[in-house]
Amino acid sequence: MRNLLSLGKNHYHYYLANLYAKMKSAHQLKSGDLFSLNVFLTVATHRSFRAASIELDVTPSAVSHSIKILEQRLGVRLFNRTTRSVSLTDAGERLADKLRPAISSVAEAMQVVDGLHDTPCGNVRINASEGAIRMVLKPVLARFLRDHPQV
Repeated sequence: MRNLLSLGKNHYHYYLANLYAKMKSAHQLKSGDLFSLNVFLTVATHRSFRAASIELDVTPSAVSHSIKILEQRLGVRLFNRTTRSVSLTDAGERLADKLRPAISSVAEAMQVVDGLHDTPCGNVRINASEGAIRMVLKPVLARFLRDHPQV
């Protein structure tokens, strides 16, 4: 580590600001993080890179690469690997314990929203003359609202 006392006041503040920015950004979600975390949990569940790759429908090398990048990003080893087995490290166990409920909540939220594409819902705004409303829209809208009460 650098000798902070040898830095001038301005350089010292600049150094601390950069260090703080690096530490802060290290724990913010970035592009691909959710995929990597899902890969991590799948490997943790199966204790196998190959089984995880089959479940996720990606290549074993993509799983391995994703785990490698995640470990580098976090600065800790998540798995103990041998040619015959895969096991979680203490850090991996802790991460898995925290992630399982979070990823489960995300999956539930996605299912809720996914179920909405089959059911029309929301507000409909129509600009029409009173004559068009009486003659055309009123009979059609009554049937539509009966069939789709969420609208």
